[in-house]
Amino acid sequence: MPLRFLVIFMLILALVSTNGCSRSVRVEDILASPSQYEGRNVTISEGSTRDAFWLQDLKKGAYKLNGKTGATIWVITTNAPPEQFEVVRTAGTVAANFTIGGRFFEPVILEQSRRLIYHYPGVQTGSSENIETPSITAVGVHIEKGKSIRFSGDSTLPEGTRLQSELYEGEKKLDWWPGDKLVTVNGGKWEITVPLGKDGAPENLKIGPGYSLKIWQKDNPAVTGDFRFDLVGPPLAQTEPKSELPLNNDLSGSQWKAVLINGSSLYDGTYISLYLRDDGSFWGYSGLNTYGGNYTANALSINASSITFLDHWMTALGSSDKGINEQESVYSIALKEAVNYYIEAGFLVFYSADDWQLVRFEKKSEYPMDPASLAGTSWQLAQIDGVSTNERQSTTLIFDVGGSSGRGSFKGYAGIYDYEFSYRGYGDDLIVTSESARRVAEIPREARVDAGRYFPGMSLVANYRLTGGALELYTASGKTLIFKPSTNPR
Repeated sequence: MPLRFLVIFMLILALVSTNGCSRSVRVEDILASPSQYEGRNVTISEGSTRDAFWLQDLKKGAYKLNGKTGATIWVITTNAPPEQFEVVRTAGTVAANFTIGGRFFEPVILEQSRRLIYHYPGVQTGSSENIETPSITAVGVHIEKGKSIRFSGDSTLPEGTRLQSELYEGEKKLDWWPGDKLVTVNGGKWEITVPLGKDGAPENLKIGPGYSLKIWQKDNPAVTGDFRFDLVGPPLAQTEPKSELPLNNDLSGSQWKAVLINGSSLYDGTYISLYLRDDGSFWGYSGLNTYGGNYTANALSINASSITFLDHWMTALGSSDKGINEQESVYSIALKEAVNYYIEAGFLVFYSADDWQLVRFEKKSEYPMDPASLAGTSWQLAQIDGVSTNERQSTTLIFDVGGSSGRGSFKGYAGIYDYEFSYRGYGDDLIVTSESARRVAEIPREARVDAGRYFPGMSLVANYRLTGGALELYTASGKTLIFKPSTNPR
């Protein structure tokens, strides 16, 4: 082959490799300069995976991909995500950001292909240590007056590990509690039962003061669980008369916020919501994540009703606060165990098969609204939970004339974004069916603000109200966003 043709062939090959094929890069290189890689096809030749989640109704999911130096990037996938701690080869397109399930990711890789290299069952890549942090979690407490008090829970400690415990009333340690009684971890579970009405124990616990069970690994107090609970009204295990239900009591279209889980008040500063839609689906915010699925509910007789939650999904945010993580886990289990419900005086209560009160909800406010009144309106974000926004937190919201879509812009981390969304409206319900965002301009480093701190995106919006010339949006996580009319929408 003549030399000039060989040179031309090499140039063409180089151009194809640069523009049409996936280039092998490191995760940390993308994170160091995301704008340089935006829109490019890349390959991460080897990375370990973790924190995966999958939203069945959207047919989308995400997982964290850890590079060799520990740097992490989110990968958005339309296929079932990998298992924890698999080592994979991932190829895809780098994008500035992506919103899924009410969560905002920046930057991301939009997965095009993935190949399993190796799976380390329960072990971190490059480490011989088990990845499960030793933990002890209490799931519930069951009290029978004059008989016993029983705690049960989960633990990641090895089989046969022995646990000790103490019970507190407020800050006071209760002397009658048998602190020297040991319980054993069996199959990842533990349970401790103490008689009431004998050996110095009272017939029942008091109503009013907060209680807590401290439970730890014998000879290793560094591994400790702390379970707080309250008694509100009669002890929960007593036969509590249920209110009479009208036949055909319909939960569909109702909305609630949790006030008690297994008899305990919610963890300070957390908010849990539940929305039961007319189409048989449910969704809400569990204190950390959005969740949802399908449900069936039937009034069986005058004073009995049934409910079943199916097809559960949940996003996968975690918290450094162990108490918040544990509360979310207990709440999720409670929904799966619920078989009956009753409604009384604005409260909804779920019961287990053995008549154990799982969750008590309070009815959320509803407003007589017509979604058609939103069409063609434009708004500027003015307040979040009573705190005024400023120019660095500029957010606009425009509802298109057609009455089923909207758009807007917000200043967020590293740039200014345009976003679009589709929605359905029923009364004061605002159901966002899709949302996307793209960066359209940079802002100075000193003005960078995490968009999620002040504008969670439309995916978390659940209800709205038009009042006094303002638009109020209420999110599933308990935030109130107040917009004023905009005279200069983007």
